Amino acid sequence: MQRSLRGTQRLALCQMARPATRAAIGVPAVAIRGARPYSLAQEELSKKSPLARIRLSHVFGGLAVLGLFVTTYGLLEWYYAFSSWPEEVRKDLKTAIKARNRGDTMRSEAAFTRAIETSKTLPLEAFAPEPLLKVTGIYISLSALLESVGQHRRAMQVMQEALAFLDRYDPERGGQEGEFTLADRTRSIGLAQKIGTLALQVADTTGKDQYGQLAESYLTRALEAMIKLGGGAGVSPGEDAKLVGRDFQFPQQGEAAEDVDGARLNTVTRKSMGMTMEALADLYVRRGEHDLANPLYVQAVSSLLPTGEKAAKAPVQDRCQAALLINSLSSSMLNPPSSNNIKASKAWSLRALQLADQALNETIPDEKVQATCERARIVTEFNLGMLSEMESDVPQAVKYLQRAQTHARSVGFKDAAREATDSLQRLRRLA
Repeated sequence: MQRSLRGTQRLALCQMARPATRAAIGVPAVAIRGARPYSLAQEELSKKSPLARIRLSHVFGGLAVLGLFVTTYGLLEWYYAFSSWPEEVRKDLKTAIKARNRGDTMRSEAAFTRAIETSKTLPLEAFAPEPLLKVTGIYISLSALLESVGQHRRAMQVMQEALAFLDRYDPERGGQEGEFTLADRTRSIGLAQKIGTLALQVADTTGKDQYGQLAESYLTRALEAMIKLGGGAGVSPGEDAKLVGRDFQFPQQGEAAEDVDGARLNTVTRKSMGMTMEALADLYVRRGEHDLANPLYVQAVSSLLPTGEKAAKAPVQDRCQAALLINSLSSSMLNPPSSNNIKASKAWSLRALQLADQALNETIPDEKVQATCERARIVTEFNLGMLSEMESDVPQAVKYLQRAQTHARSVGFKDAAREATDSLQRLRRLA
């Protein structure tokens, strides 16, 4: 198992955010505190606090991960369309793709599996050019097929086999001598990233089972490789790391073509790095390790937003993704729900609302981006309602909850509308 972010590379990412970093993102310099054991007095206060019965943004959980996670691996068809394949596997690949497109999962799986087994009998040179990308591409397509029918554990196992194959040629992992290109390095990162996210999907709610451990291991591996690739490898133990998410520069950033959904093909970007940070932070939140989660959320936000006034000119999608990330941070910071943590959480939530409101005041031609921004605003309004109640400001709580209710109903966000309605009814009963 790979070492966790508690190790050396954590210096580059998991350092507590300084006021200067938060100011650059546009948030007041309010102290961020990690999770601490409750004292008996804190435990009694928490029983009386709205936090004891109020759920924050995780009631709409998975918005950022499910809708916005940017993978860094390309699908087999991209290589199949533009490259030649050995005759020995070509027929099975063609059969697999056709069967999958017809919805014949069993036939497709069998053909992909035959292609993989055949590839093991052939010399790597038979797949030139880009032999490592081609061979791992077959594994990836089989994994994607299994994932599409809900077989996440098997999909993860296939990805692990692909990464193990790639590691045999990776000099940084003791692999044999030979050419290991930047594209191969990127593929290795993408595989580790995907294995980690699949493991996170099947892990239990505590994040402490075997799949939670796998998620941490592979996401950490992907993140450490991104740090090294993007310019963070020079940070040494004991050094005061100053790099933040936006400082990383990746070799292929801005060069590779995008697919129809805007995801980069086999390319590492700051956005994919930020989403990997978010996935790892979500795992730490499950475990209650908020001191590890919070700085990762801050760094993920930084990877999406430039400094100062330039933040308002960032792509609309990035701003709304950042707003969702800020909500995750805001929720995580309420552990424990001290007055300082509530104040800090509210400061972040107000920044998230500002980002979402500004984005929605612009023309957004893409429906998916529009939906992301709407959800970011609704989740933020709901959270601000809860935070206002925790501060005993019931009128302000009602105002934010009514806004969340109205906006949720207008876009058909039923879960959020129901939560806002339930919270308003509860507040009226208490009045």
